[in-house]
Amino acid sequence: MKRYEHGGNYFSRDIIHDFSVNINPLGMPEGVKRVLAENTDKFSAYPDPKCSELVKRLCLRWAAI
Repeated sequence: MKRYEHGGNYFSRDIIHDFSVNINPLGMPEGVKRVLAENTDKFSAYPDPKCSELVKRLCLRWAAI
């Protein structure tokens, strides 16, 4: 019986393009790294379940269009 292996295991095989998983070949964007590093103190709190700040910013952005 052939053993199932997840397609994203590119460490064990010579893979050029793998569309079985969501992997960014360019790595994490520097802006995302910066925002994460600047906000590590907020990681221990649960997020706002209503996403109030996001909703507010999206509404302001939408109104500006």
